[in-house]
Amino acid sequence: MEQIVAQHGGDLSIELKQGWAPLPNRVVLSLVVAGLRVRLSRSVVTMVTVVLAIAFLTYTGLNSKLSRNLAQLAISLTETPAPNRAEISSALGALAKSDLSAGISQEPIRWLPLWLPRFSDDLKKIQQDRQGIPSTPPEELELLQQELDLRIWVESPNRREMTTQQFDSAKDFFKKQAARLLPTFRNSSAWSSAQYEQAQFLIEVLRAHPETSASLEVLAPVLSKEKAVRSGAELVTRLSKAGINPDTAITGTNSDTWIIVMALLLCTVGIANAMLMSVTERFREIGTMKCLGAPDGLVVKIFLLESAFLGVSGAFLGIILGSLVVLASALGQFGGFGLQAFPLIQGIDVMMYSLIAGILLAIAGTAYPAILAARMNPVDALRIEE
Repeated sequence: MEQIVAQHGGDLSIELKQGWAPLPNRVVLSLVVAGLRVRLSRSVVTMVTVVLAIAFLTYTGLNSKLSRNLAQLAISLTETPAPNRAEISSALGALAKSDLSAGISQEPIRWLPLWLPRFSDDLKKIQQDRQGIPSTPPEELELLQQELDLRIWVESPNRREMTTQQFDSAKDFFKKQAARLLPTFRNSSAWSSAQYEQAQFLIEVLRAHPETSASLEVLAPVLSKEKAVRSGAELVTRLSKAGINPDTAITGTNSDTWIIVMALLLCTVGIANAMLMSVTERFREIGTMKCLGAPDGLVVKIFLLESAFLGVSGAFLGIILGSLVVLASALGQFGGFGLQAFPLIQGIDVMMYSLIAGILLAIAGTAYPAILAARMNPVDALRIEE
């Protein structure tokens, strides 16, 4: 014996005294993987617990940031600065001298119905005039007759392609209606839904007309502001239906902090309970390993590596699940606003905290029972029934 020790050095002496040679890391990892495979169903259940707990924690944090972003977006939309009124008047004066229909190139059936909202009263006025009952000024009557002819063409079931004369009449009708719409750009907040859609089409027509580019630079912001204000009002309505107060969402409340704290506590209890059950059910396995000479540190190391793997995997899946739930909820409740305000970058800290929480809680939930089991007498551990 002394000759063997003298030949191989003191390391062999230490290993013989310990009774268990240190295992390479790859062997330890293989034992961990093998253990997870043998207890696949238990591992899956434990991981599902981690996934749900971390998903809830991620959802809580991201949803709080989403509410804040939506509230800030609503306020920024409603507070969009108004264009200069003097510049608007100058642009409208320039447009009044130009041919507003010069930029029309689409098929009439695509845009003409937008400018024919008054058909219900037109026929009555024209019939009264034909019966010698003057009820409408001549110029207005001429416009109504033109509108009626175009409406008949639009609603005709056997509609044919417009003749050149009809198309010129449609363009002339558009030019007259657009001229009536132009003064309303000074007070876009008074637009009806139909006028708002007409203004959108008019801006598209002006974009296709090079001579109106200078006026377009002034009027386009008017439409943009009105679009922002209407979008902001719609978002405020949706926030109200979702029970979110914009002012409270921006400043935050103590309830938000308590919700996150309670979510973290729920994660702690859920993960710790799953890990505790997983370890306590394996006391006989721990006793067998100790009978074979495994030191306490190796037993604890194997269990901690298993829990760390489950914690990392479960935390990643939980973060993905929680983020998808928040995104789906945002799209369902707020539509495009939810996607625009989704805290993808701002939520990185929430995702990192959730990942760290999943790992730490998984390890913490395993450490105590693993150390307790590793310190048990191997005989006592073997006597425990699973």
